[in-house]
Amino acid sequence: MEPFGEERGERNVTETLSSDTAVMTDATEQTHQAWHRFTPESVEGRMLSAISTELGTSLAPRALALSSGVRAEVDGAAPDNSILVKLVPTQGTVKSAHRNRVLADMLKLTWLRTSAVPRARLVLGITEGIAPYFGVTSWPSQAAVDLGVDVYICTENGASRLIPAPDNHDT
Repeated sequence: MEPFGEERGERNVTETLSSDTAVMTDATEQTHQAWHRFTPESVEGRMLSAISTELGTSLAPRALALSSGVRAEVDGAAPDNSILVKLVPTQGTVKSAHRNRVLADMLKLTWLRTSAVPRARLVLGITEGIAPYFGVTSWPSQAAVDLGVDVYICTENGASRLIPAPDNHDT
């Protein structure tokens, strides 16, 4: 089993989103294509599985195509797009580029909720190395709360909510 922190390749699943309506493809085909970018056994796959277990719902990688033609990928989404997930797997020394990626992923999630899936629950999955950026008095932590992004820390033992977003479900 690899430690959390491996980089990702590309994925292929696309849905067209118009406002809060998603056009879904065949679920079996979608699931098969979704795992093209990373496998269930990879670091990302294990992180997504841990978050899925914690939330009690199935999550799979997905690419979303907005009605404007813009395509945006998420590392996980519930079958009905009620939950959107981005993962930041890091190991070793955490650098400012990692922090910037976390912030970019939070921006992407909030943009997707604003632009395409207004009622989506937003989840950011991080590894232990990133957790210090989400200290109680840190601005990224407060931004996550204010933007409605739940932050989950993923370890080999599973996932637990580090920062709950105020208006989201209590799971």
